[in-house]
Amino acid sequence: MARMILFAVLFMMSGVAVYAQSCCATGAVAACTGSASSLESFRNNTLGLRWVRAPFESLLTEEPAYTDRFHLVEVFGRYHFNERLSVSARLPYRWNVRLTGNETEVLDGFADIRLMGHYNLLHSEGKESKTLLDGALGVKLPTGRYVKDIGYRDLPGNFNLGTGNFALLIQASLLQKWQHFGMSLSANYQLNGKSNDDYQYGDQTVASVLFFFEKKLGKTLRLTPMAGATWEHFAANHKASGNLAERSGGEGLFGQFSLGLTTGNWQVAGTFYLPLAQEYADKQIEATERLSFELTRFF
Repeated sequence: MARMILFAVLFMMSGVAVYAQSCCATGAVAACTGSASSLESFRNNTLGLRWVRAPFESLLTEEPAYTDRFHLVEVFGRYHFNERLSVSARLPYRWNVRLTGNETEVLDGFADIRLMGHYNLLHSEGKESKTLLDGALGVKLPTGRYVKDIGYRDLPGNFNLGTGNFALLIQASLLQKWQHFGMSLSANYQLNGKSNDDYQYGDQTVASVLFFFEKKLGKTLRLTPMAGATWEHFAANHKASGNLAERSGGEGLFGQFSLGLTTGNWQVAGTFYLPLAQEYADKQIEATERLSFELTRFF
């Protein structure tokens, strides 16, 4: 019971809106949650490659229309020391593209590395059901390129490849499985420190609930469709002066549809995100459909 209460506290914590401080003018490529590989990573060592595309469209009429396309390619992995303890890492490379009329602005390079330590709070397995509960703490390192004066290039703060700050990461995940059916809950909270120029990115929250079904197609082939929803929240940013950064912060709710195909120790998976409700940058931009693909090896 105490472990279940701890999970509930972590999950509710991730949903608290932090209005003091996130990404300027648009959203960003938030944490990927509830992918097909995340189901397997509870118990297996993993190493994979993921690509994410997250576009935003300008709604402004008094300024030239623009489109921002955020792309991320990252190597991710998780290693289990024993049944309780494991560590994970995400090593990202980003390229951000802004299209304005006939002009194209591109920034690309390595982004901020994320390191997590996981503890298996609960592992209950019966004849027809399985429950796995995972809590994690970690850190985001300022390894990506951070341009302090990016605003003078008429680009938003989140166009930076890195944010120039350390951040505390808190995560809670629950996997509940009944025979071939299951449910996955995931909550992620990022508490940002100040950047090296005293710019304050707002805290970030991402939470998801997904339902899945596992279908065997042969001795080693398995299909896993998933459906659910993901919610993200970016609190507003503050400049070094303490003033609120204009057009910063926002939140969105996305329908999430995933399909994973596993054969032996390999898995390929794709995820489609459909915007259901949103409010970014004081309703001056909107998120459109997102895509994610990943290839994972289990060992």
